[in-house]
Amino acid sequence: MLSLLDLKRVDKFEITLDKKDQAAVLLTVVNEDYLQMIEIDFKPYFKQIFKEHFTG
Repeated sequence: MLSLLDLKRVDKFEITLDKKDQAAVLLTVVNEDYLQMIEIDFKPYFKQIFKEHFTG
């Protein structure tokens, strides 16, 4: 297993790339004090980037 995300609340799920040789999604979670963004590339290689921004 490369990654397991057990997210209880996702506010936005975007497919950012959907091509034959590239595929990626962006998950966004918004809370009162912070914004979390999880970028996941599936093709050509698996990559996961987790960003958290404090808003309050």
